[in-house]
Amino acid sequence: AVGAVGTAQGLGAIIGSTASIFLYPLPAFALGSITVPEHAIPFLCCGVTLAISAVLALTVIHEKKSC
Repeated sequence: AVGAVGTAQGLGAIIGSTASIFLYPLPAFALGSITVPEHAIPFLCCGVTLAISAVLALTVIHEKKSC
């Protein structure tokens, strides 16, 4: 389990840094009354991905039922 976590963390660091190259030059946009500046888009994407991961972990991972 520890190896899988380390692998996922390493892949996330590699993919995240690569994706931020393409996210950083995007123009600012508005989310309702909040304007998201250009430099905050990679952090917003990171937060959204983390929230999705948390929801998936809470709904998909189950404890084994005893027979």
